[in-house]
Amino acid sequence: MKRRREQKKNCIRRARAKMDVAALEERRRKDRERYQRKKQLGEIKSVKDYTPKELRDVKNMERKSEKETG
Repeated sequence: MKRRREQKKNCIRRARAKMDVAALEERRRKDRERYQRKKQLGEIKSVKDYTPKELRDVKNMERKSEKETG
């Protein structure tokens, strides 16, 4: 019950945040910058940089987590 209430609160908070267009654009800009910084540091790999085995492993992990979350 408590978890459900928190989920509902978070949902409402996110919806309110999306209503403010300027704040949404700012958050998206910061996310893009963070992604580019991580990519330059090598913390994020492109799909083309994976070996076939790594790619298989990643896909299997994604499938497994997808099943668990429903």
